[in-house]
Amino acid sequence: MTILYKRALLLAKVEDTFRTDAGPISDIATFTFSGIDSTADVDDTAETITITGHGMTIGSIPGPFQASIDSGALPTGLAISTDYWLSVVDANTVQIATSAANAYAGTFIDLTDAVGEFTLTPQDSHAVLIADPTYSTDVTILDRDNVSVHISPDPGVAGRKIGSITFNHEVRHNGNLDGTVEGRLGRLLRGCGMSGTAITTGGVLDDAPVPVNGPVTSWTFTDNDDYTGTLPRVLELTCTTGGAVGAAEVSVYSPAVGDQAEINLAGATFTTGFALTGAGEGPATIDPVQVGAAVLSIGDTWILNLTPPGFTYEPVSEDFDSITFHLYYNDDSGQSLRHIMTGSRGTFTVEGEAANFASFTFTFTGDFVSPTDVASLTSPTYENTIPPQVELANLSIAGGQDDVEFDMCAQSFSIDMGNDVVPRDCINEEQSLGGAIITDRNPTAGFNPETVLEATHPFWGNLGSAARVSFSVRVGSEQGNVVTFWAPYAQYSSLPYSDRNGIRAYDVTARLNTDLDVSGAGNDELRITFS
Repeated sequence: MTILYKRALLLAKVEDTFRTDAGPISDIATFTFSGIDSTADVDDTAETITITGHGMTIGSIPGPFQASIDSGALPTGLAISTDYWLSVVDANTVQIATSAANAYAGTFIDLTDAVGEFTLTPQDSHAVLIADPTYSTDVTILDRDNVSVHISPDPGVAGRKIGSITFNHEVRHNGNLDGTVEGRLGRLLRGCGMSGTAITTGGVLDDAPVPVNGPVTSWTFTDNDDYTGTLPRVLELTCTTGGAVGAAEVSVYSPAVGDQAEINLAGATFTTGFALTGAGEGPATIDPVQVGAAVLSIGDTWILNLTPPGFTYEPVSEDFDSITFHLYYNDDSGQSLRHIMTGSRGTFTVEGEAANFASFTFTFTGDFVSPTDVASLTSPTYENTIPPQVELANLSIAGGQDDVEFDMCAQSFSIDMGNDVVPRDCINEEQSLGGAIITDRNPTAGFNPETVLEATHPFWGNLGSAARVSFSVRVGSEQGNVVTFWAPYAQYSSLPYSDRNGIRAYDVTARLNTDLDVSGAGNDELRITFS
């Protein structure tokens, strides 16, 4: 039969342990088990549950599942609205644990019989809505260059086989408003050397204020976590009256965001309970604490970021997550050619243009698994949010030889995570390949603003002095579907001119670095927030 280009399905599951054999699922209803008897099906000696003919792979650790009561009561040890992972013992039996790690370690829940019936329902699908999925392999042919009575080549042997998957994913969130449901896009970022953190209460996102113009004084703060605005904010704090924390006065400015009005607060005493927003958005407040003896000086400027609930992702340098992929190329008869790739890690780029959708492009590398013919999966469960177009992006630049510039008129932006993803050589593994590993990263960003005078923004001055600037851009203006990119320590590296429909523009390229303090913890060059 004919393999159709547009009929494809990608499943992506963050691995519970590196290079897991547990397969992702496409439909959250695929393995729903109802009518489990809380007495007859529960063995509180072996701590097992009988689910006759469950159909899951023996030895796998599927989950999370949640239990719901059909009648009577749950077995003691289980609770509703709680995630559990199953360890598949055999074709009819499972054990249950409070985490995937516990399941792999053999630490299972102590169960006690009860009277009633219950259902176990999986909580998520691994189907990812993508475009242009491409699978490829890098096969090493081992040549045998022996001498002989002839000069014909000897047959070679297929050695190492490395898998690679490339695809595009729209820049969007999943519609969640309270930081309780991670988007599937976030899982892909975790496979690219980033960690995900749930934000369940709106507040200041920064670990510390980001200095803009080299102020002498530094300060920390306690975030009171009471921001109730529905959209993220980039805030400029500027000292208007010098003095110590508790006596100095500062102003707060933030441009309009969606239907949230501009914030332009006049100088107020910078002390405990300092309000960061205007009426109707909290008010979000912080308790600043001065570090050191120097006092705030007039003009000293910092950046803070406010966000409603959601998820935020930042780079890590260890304990990288990995992903198992199942890629189905479907034909027109209900069959599929399935590629599996385990131990996968990757990198990504982002591109966004005015009045168009923004898109991630992911490239993952992992272990090659010989493809097989399988039945096509039907009715996969996707996230169904519509991506926002690039508009009202609040592209801003702060720092260097300049103050904050919120009115940067660009037609496009781009980000490249720049991960170096390499095969992990290991002679103890099949084909001497132990999945893929991230060994380095060199992230960059780009945008093409209209050319302005140096007095408006000193592009050339910042380039020539290697000054640090903060870069921020947002896609989306409705809560539940906003993605914000924030690079607090960027440096311009290239500044060629370009012709944009007869308007002279810059094609800016910037390196995304860690804080200037080389003794710092790092992993702060890029932050992606979904809210």
